[in-house]
Amino acid sequence: MRVRVGAGTGVEWLMAAMAVADPDWRAVLTHGEAAYDAARVAGGRDLIRDLGRIGRPGWIRLLGPLTRRRGAWSIDALRDHVDGQTAMALHETLLGRHGQATRWLSTATPAEVRVTCRRVLDGLPAPEGSTPVLSAVRARLAEAGPERLLDEVAPGLHYGAGVLDDVLLVTSRQVAPIVVELAEPDRTVIVHPPLGESASLRDLGRALGDTTRMRVLQQLRAGPRTLPDLCEVLESPRTTLLHHLALLRGAGLIDLSVTAGEANVYRLRPDGFDQLAQAAKAFPLG
Repeated sequence: MRVRVGAGTGVEWLMAAMAVADPDWRAVLTHGEAAYDAARVAGGRDLIRDLGRIGRPGWIRLLGPLTRRRGAWSIDALRDHVDGQTAMALHETLLGRHGQATRWLSTATPAEVRVTCRRVLDGLPAPEGSTPVLSAVRARLAEAGPERLLDEVAPGLHYGAGVLDDVLLVTSRQVAPIVVELAEPDRTVIVHPPLGESASLRDLGRALGDTTRMRVLQQLRAGPRTLPDLCEVLESPRTTLLHHLALLRGAGLIDLSVTAGEANVYRLRPDGFDQLAQAAKAFPLG
């Protein structure tokens, strides 16, 4: 497995855009509401609308070209990429090959998409705070090796043989406690919280404080399930369940196993419930 690490203000901006564009993910990201408030102050309803038109998957897909650029993955680099693409090429990137897309993005002309994307890039402010420092991640990669580092920065993600050959680990303060993954034909980009930031009691409480997520845990208590299984038994669409599953995984309560050519499998993570019990026991009452 080849593993590289990176970070940049452009990545932070894309993660903030993703959070504003999708209310479900905004509600479970640590900085989601702050990103939404900043967008509302900067551009009001028009900016919020434009972010939603591109949609969460669209913004995530810009991670690919940004992180392939040499040099800093800055907001300026992201703007340069958008400006350097033809309207058709940019539209195709945002749509993806076979992934989901908003209705507006699917029906708008490439010219309309380009104008909207550039308008958001000019209007959405950069998230507050500095770019994460990568020295600790690089040191851990040299010390523990790629497999161990992947397990530490993305707990609950388990990949079968041959699934991961080339991995780019990107640190972002905007995604805690969720890991964002972009699977490309030749590599996988995983955006993760800073190393060492494990799930807190607040994250665990948030994960459990929802009826749908409790129903998911009840289903997994009976045994491993695939996403189609959960969608059928819970009568819930895939897009709705994905952010719930991501939050439960980010809180350390479930595992996800990815095997080439097979459906992804979710299962309970007993260690996560042990951590929940220990955190609750240690909670200061006076």
